[in-house]
Amino acid sequence: MTANGDQDLQSQVNALREQLGSLQKDVTRLNDIQDIRTLHFKYGYYWDNVLYEQWIDLFTDDVKVRSHADTHANIALLSWGTVPWQRRGS
Repeated sequence: MTANGDQDLQSQVNALREQLGSLQKDVTRLNDIQDIRTLHFKYGYYWDNVLYEQWIDLFTDDVKVRSHADTHANIALLSWGTVPWQRRGS
């Protein structure tokens, strides 16, 4: 190969690397969007179907939840005995 041919090959490789990096970012973004949609679906499904244990598991352990009386600093406090969950319209 000539020096010019090596440069052309190297520029093609560099272009492919850039394209690969861009595609990886796109795939990551699309996966993140799908994860958010799935979480949103689960949130509504669990709540609407009175699956409160599964609903609570969607949150981190250090989530803060405001109730009528106070703010609970730990999701573990959200048990049936501590916060009386009710479906809307009940």
